[in-house]
Amino acid sequence: MTVENIRNAISADAEREADRIRQAGRNRADEKFRQGRQSLQREFERRIADAEQLEQDKKNRSVIALRSARGMEVLSAKNAVIDEVFDKAVEKLVGLPSGGYKELLLKWLGDAATGDPAELVLNARDKQAIGPELLDRTNKGRNEGSAVTLAEESAEISGGFVLRTERYEIDRTLDSIIADLKEDMAPEIAAELFAGRVERL
Repeated sequence: MTVENIRNAISADAEREADRIRQAGRNRADEKFRQGRQSLQREFERRIADAEQLEQDKKNRSVIALRSARGMEVLSAKNAVIDEVFDKAVEKLVGLPSGGYKELLLKWLGDAATGDPAELVLNARDKQAIGPELLDRTNKGRNEGSAVTLAEESAEISGGFVLRTERYEIDRTLDSIIADLKEDMAPEIAAELFAGRVERL
C-alpha cells in the first residue's frame, strides 16, 4: 500500500467519522427540539386548562352568588309577608270591638298584678285612651299599699303593657307576644302561605 493509498484511507475514515459525529449532533439536536416542542405543548395545554378552569370557577361562583342573592330575596319577601300577617293580627287585636282589647289587658293585668305595688307602662295611645280605666278597675279591692299606678313615661310598643315592681318586671307587650308567636309559628305559617309555590333555587 502506497503512502497515497494510506492517506486516502485515513482521509476516508476521518470523513466517515466526521459524518457520524455530524449525524449524532443532528440527532441530538432533533431530540432536544422534539423534547422542547413537547414541553412547550404541555405547558401550553396546561395554561389553557388552567385558564378554562379559572373561567369555569368564575362562572360557578357567579351562579352560586346569583342563587344566593335570589334565595335571600325570596326569603326576604316571604318574611315580609309573614310580618304583614302578624302586623294585621296586632291591628285586629287592638281594634277588637266592644272594648275587647281593653278587657284583654284587664285580664292580663289581673293575672300579672300581685300584692306588690306596681307601675303600669303603656304606649301613648293606650295611656290616654284607657289608662285611667285600667287603673280604676285593677285597683278595685286592692289596698293602697298594693295599688297599681300609671308610669309617667310611655313605651314605644304597639300595644299591651309592662308591669314594673321593685322586684320584677312583667312584659305583656304585644311586640314580645307576637315575637314569641312568630318564632313558634313562622314555619307553619310559611308552609301554609307558600305551599306549592316554593321554587327551587
